Amino acid sequence: MSIIQPCAAKAAYEGILKRKVNLNLAEFSDKLKDKGYELIAVTDYVMVVRKGYEFTIFPSGRVIVKDIDDLESAKVVIEKLHEDLGLYES
Repeated sequence: MSIIQPCAAKAAYEGILKRKVNLNLAEFSDKLKDKGYELIAVTDYVMVVRKGYEFTIFPSGRVIVKDIDDLESAKVVIEKLHEDLGLYES
């Protein structure tokens, strides 16, 4: 599960996992690509993908979703992304 809260950026939310992880983003990029995400950028420190919304993903599992303006929608898409990463089941 995640903690979802408004991000400092306007119309953005962040999701922070309740448990500690250290993702190898390059390994997870193929998993997301197979699930229909468009890969924008992948480095050791950040991965940016798009599937309806643009997501910035960090090795800690922290996610920022842009251009979303309500908490409930942010919760749904961030938890779906975490599920697609295999970090927890819905």
